[in-house]
Amino acid sequence: MFKAQAFRLLKTLVMKLACVYQGLGALEEYSALLLRTLTECLDPTGYTLQYITPESIIKGDLSKRVHLLAIGGGYDLGLIEALGSRGMANIRDFVHSGGAYLGICSGAYFACDRIEFDKDGPLQVVGDRELKFFPGVCIGPLYNPYDYNSRKGSVVAHIGFKTPMYGHILNLAQSSTGTHTDTLISSLNGISHSSEFLTKKRDSALSQINGIQNSEQSCNNHMLNSGYDVESRAYFHGGGQFVLDNTELNGHVQVLSRYLDLEGTPIAMVSCNVGQGRATLSGVHIEVTGEDIDDGDTLVEHLVPVLKQHQAENNLIFKCLLQKLNLQVKL
Repeated sequence: MFKAQAFRLLKTLVMKLACVYQGLGALEEYSALLLRTLTECLDPTGYTLQYITPESIIKGDLSKRVHLLAIGGGYDLGLIEALGSRGMANIRDFVHSGGAYLGICSGAYFACDRIEFDKDGPLQVVGDRELKFFPGVCIGPLYNPYDYNSRKGSVVAHIGFKTPMYGHILNLAQSSTGTHTDTLISSLNGISHSSEFLTKKRDSALSQINGIQNSEQSCNNHMLNSGYDVESRAYFHGGGQFVLDNTELNGHVQVLSRYLDLEGTPIAMVSCNVGQGRATLSGVHIEVTGEDIDDGDTLVEHLVPVLKQHQAENNLIFKCLLQKLNLQVKL
């Protein structure tokens, strides 16, 4: 019994940490949903998930065991106030030294060179930012005016997701049987299996990677032949678009997703090489499901069925974002 307890303790100590920011500047609801979704999507044999406070970041607790720092929705002025120069410098050093950063909505604004939020409007927040993982500006809110105190202005954004590195893998998800789906799953984790192993797993593979019961109609309807590997509808509330300072893309920035229902199809998600590490930023709340907002709020009740219809696609996109950060996803 003692040996078993010691083994479990040792395993916990050597597992990598994936941390979600919890503190001023991050709304509790979004932090909880982000932690939930990471728990559902990351390989449980490789990661321990926990919250991390701004005080811990300031103390230097982004140690070698921490592989991911994720910051969700809220307001970035609160992040700046809570973390201060030292905390932000520690985050910047963490990523430059090989860490992974996932920023969603406010966490994405916070990680850009500059932000323009509600410029010339009553909620204006404009200025330079210290992390500078994305070499450009994040401009928002898109679609509708933002309300800090309610879900007013929320929409389901029509997004197209495409990544040259994994595009061919995502296309395989159009098939819900055979080795194609199994190749999708194994490729996401950079592994290869024998045909015998793939055959055994084929019946449940798509439902496993999406985290829900397989729906052939859902997967086939939204993996469209439109130049994008996946099209979906994702929850949006106050996020922005990413505008590069230099429109000539280089090896440091990769466009992962665009808003297909806005003029000019502005950028919705990016992946950025930052020193030895990487940052992935999203203007949409890809972690939010229909069930999460199905609480009787009349402002968003019409969005619930749309999000439920696209949950499979959004789960797949979220796992691909994690894979872009060199993290192992759950099979």
